[in-house]
Amino acid sequence: MRTILWDPLPSAGKLPGAWAVRARPRDHFGWLAAGLCLLATGLLRAGMPPEAQNAVNLGISAAKQEHDFSLAIRYFQEARAWVPVATDAPEIFLNLGLAESRLSGRELRAIGWLSAYLAAGPTPRNVVAVKHEIDGLDVRSKSSLLRLVNVAREAAAQTTGEKRDKNLESVAVNDAMGAGDSVAAMKIASLIQGAECRLETQSYISELQADRGDFAGAFGSVGSLPFPEGSKEKWITIRVIVGAEVLAGEYGWALRTSDLQEAGRNKSFTQAVIAEAQAKSGEIEGARRTANLIQDPDLAVEAQAAIFEAEVKAGETAPSQATLGVALEFAGRVEDPGQKGRVQSILAKTQAQAGDIAGAIQTANLNLEAPPDQVWKSFALHAIAEVQTKAGDLAGAQSTADLVQDAAWKSATESMIAQAKTGTPGGQTSAPEPPATKEATLSGWLNKLDDGDPTHDCALNTPPFLDLAACLKSLPRLTDPQKSFDALSAVVGKIVSAQASIDQMLKAAAQQARDRIPGPPAKASAPAEDAKP
Repeated sequence: MRTILWDPLPSAGKLPGAWAVRARPRDHFGWLAAGLCLLATGLLRAGMPPEAQNAVNLGISAAKQEHDFSLAIRYFQEARAWVPVATDAPEIFLNLGLAESRLSGRELRAIGWLSAYLAAGPTPRNVVAVKHEIDGLDVRSKSSLLRLVNVAREAAAQTTGEKRDKNLESVAVNDAMGAGDSVAAMKIASLIQGAECRLETQSYISELQADRGDFAGAFGSVGSLPFPEGSKEKWITIRVIVGAEVLAGEYGWALRTSDLQEAGRNKSFTQAVIAEAQAKSGEIEGARRTANLIQDPDLAVEAQAAIFEAEVKAGETAPSQATLGVALEFAGRVEDPGQKGRVQSILAKTQAQAGDIAGAIQTANLNLEAPPDQVWKSFALHAIAEVQTKAGDLAGAQSTADLVQDAAWKSATESMIAQAKTGTPGGQTSAPEPPATKEATLSGWLNKLDDGDPTHDCALNTPPFLDLAACLKSLPRLTDPQKSFDALSAVVGKIVSAQASIDQMLKAAAQQARDRIPGPPAKASAPAEDAKP
């Protein structure tokens, strides 16, 4: 039978009011008693040794009768040590999470235990209530962190000279933004006395806003900053924000952000990035409108090439030929010989990938015979030969290779064809490793909770997470404001880093939960008219 060791969380998903009111801890245990189950040895879950059950019972007694949560945690940890397989008794994690949630400063550890409980096996009946408790703990943790950030800000303000500005920059960017409060970050940055340092810090905060999906906030921030005319900092900031908006598919915000720039090449560049992304995502009409805004001809060619490729994939033959004509027209307007060769090579490669080999070779031959254009022509012909090789047309690829004149590109092209003939995968590189993700599995949570290495980014078994008050009191009382700030900043940085890590794991866990939800059932076919019921 399924046994519940200490489960005050109702399956309906709504916690009693006493649980939410932290000022009335004894009320919590008044209603808790009704759900408490001290188990007899004969009713133990499979895999739960008697020693573990005894430790659990002692922990429940310490929590219920003595309100000694630290002692309860010790007993629950003892019970955990008796269970060889963590998934045999996930309720121990629930008990640990509830007990640690009652101790100030242990919110991240409580989140870890409750998340481990959810990850330990089949979805429990109280999953909604547990997630609700995790959400509440997350709010408490971030609220405490912001109060700590304010202490760090005050400590930074006590320092002097250039270090004062650098300290405030660190608190604004690393601590306040790490805690997710861009408003506080901007306020702290405004205290920086050096105009250049202040502007760079505020610009970076706006970039972080975009990176975290706050596109409205990023737009408002960068639009209000006092950039000098022709500022490189402004161009870099807008480029980063537009990049984040494009990655998120927020093309409307990307265009609005791009419009914060003065007309010129920088603006054309961001517009080209947006148009290419729109085309690749299938928003061909939007890509056309964006491409029409681009003033620099070489950048317009790149955008039109992406649109051409999208139109070919969509089967829009007539529009694609019109787009190709527009792209070639823009290419003809490019005055710099090197840029002209580059954009014509891009067009030739795009045509080849779309299956128009003859047209691609014709475009490649538009390049002049003199350097540096000859190199671009050879690059384009190599790209065409590569498409033919992958399609199995080795004879056609060899014919294209014969047109390559640049020695380096000719050697590379012929080598590629020779390897295709022998079946050897030369010139290929292994796929890059996928980016590291925060493991939201049972072992991932337990590793964080047991980690006592202070050099790690989320070592929850270290002083700042076990007893923050004592950790702060233990900081040396120094007469040097800079050394005092450094000591405090080190502690705040550890908590910010851990909070960010936990946030990523919670997002990963939520995504895993969504992935487990089955799709809609297949629609049943209509029965035949003569089918019998």
